[in-house]
Formats: sequence, C-alpha cells, structure tokens
Amino acid sequence: MVSQVTNTMKKIKVKNIISNNVYSIYEHKLNKEKHILWAPTRVGNWYDGKNELPNILTLTCKQCGSKQTYNNKYSYRRAMGITNKGEKKQKNSGLCGKCSRSAKRKGWTLNQEDTNRRRLNAYNYSYNTNYTDVSQIPYRKESMKSYRTRVQKMSETQLKQHKPDEYKKLIANRWDGTDLDLLTIDHLTEVSWYYKNNKSAQECSHIDNLEVITMRENILRNNPNANILK
Repeated sequence: MVSQVTNTMKKIKVKNIISNNVYSIYEHKLNKEKHILWAPTRVGNWYDGKNELPNILTLTCKQCGSKQTYNNKYSYRRAMGITNKGEKKQKNSGLCGKCSRSAKRKGWTLNQEDTNRRRLNAYNYSYNTNYTDVSQIPYRKESMKSYRTRVQKMSETQLKQHKPDEYKKLIANRWDGTDLDLLTIDHLTEVSWYYKNNKSAQECSHIDNLEVITMRENILRNNPNANILK
C-alpha cells in the first residue's frame, strides 16, 4: 500500500550538520541532531544562501545521560566529534563537557627509553651537540631546591598513574601549611639521599618509594623527638 502525504504536512529547507548539504524534508522528519533550519537572504535579485535560522541544539550525553544545549552548530559539531569535512572522530564524541574532561586518557605512557630519547634530542638541539646516548651528556648538578621540586611533581604524577585512589585522597586533603593531620607524600628513602648520591629524580619518585601519610607522621618519622602537639 502506497502511503499518501496529507496536505497538512509541509516541507522545510534544512542544512545537514554533517554533510553541509541543503535540501527539503517534511517538517515532522526534522532531526535536531542532524539538521539546522536554513533560509537564504535575498539581496537584490539573488539569494546569498548564508542566512541560517537560529537553532538551539541539545546533546544527550551517552555516558551520564545529562543534556547540554549549544546555541550554535559549531560547538555542537565539536561535541559530537564531527570535523569540518563531515568525518566523525570517536574520541570523546557524544559526551557532555564534564564527562569529556574526566574521560580516561589512553594511548600514551612514557617509558624510560622515550624519556631518554626526548632528553637527548632536547640537549642536542639546545647546545648544538651530536650526542647519541644520554650517558654522554655532561653532568650538571642542580640545586637541592630545584631537585626537590622536580621530585615532588614526578611523585604526584606517579601516584596519579599507579595509585589513583591515593592521589585523589592526597589532592582532597593536601597539607595546607598548618593542619598537621592533612596529607603529604613521604619518600621512604629520603630525597636528600638521592640528591647526595647523584641519583635521578625518576629513581627518587618511583612509585615503590612513595607513601601518602599525614604531615604529623612525616615529621615524627624523620624526627621522633620533634616537639609537636600530639
């Protein structure tokens, strides 16, 4: 049986968000995830074809189910992972802003070989040298303050990668400089030992050398006779 189109169904002109093609569809087939209303602006005896009617586009997050509204098609296309050429990228597409930001980043974990290669390339570029191995780079001892700062940053990165729950607990309860019952990172073998023995910051900040404890415990561990309030 051939379906008949009633006179009440009218056609509207739309532009496809993905392909950018302009065509007519029946009004009841308008899909806000695919179409944007379109109408040309008349200039003299011709149409410029650039006037797109305002349209509010709403994305339903495929992860948390929340709705996020965009007031232009460009923001909506980015959220849907659609490129200017109409190609669709899978990375974080269809996610709201919150879920997209918190999505687990995959695909790269820097190993020691990569670290050495980058260090070697950076040194050769900076000093116009042609070393082929990091062991050839002249040793320049940095200050204890600079070394400790690097170790601290690397230690937090190690916790974030290997012990995410400990990292979250640390960030939520980080020592504020006064409350000794808040948390800090303790290095089981002290940072000063690694520094004095010319060990790398990577060795000092290895995950096996890290523990999240209160600042009170940290002080007493290094000085059991410290005069602090119990």
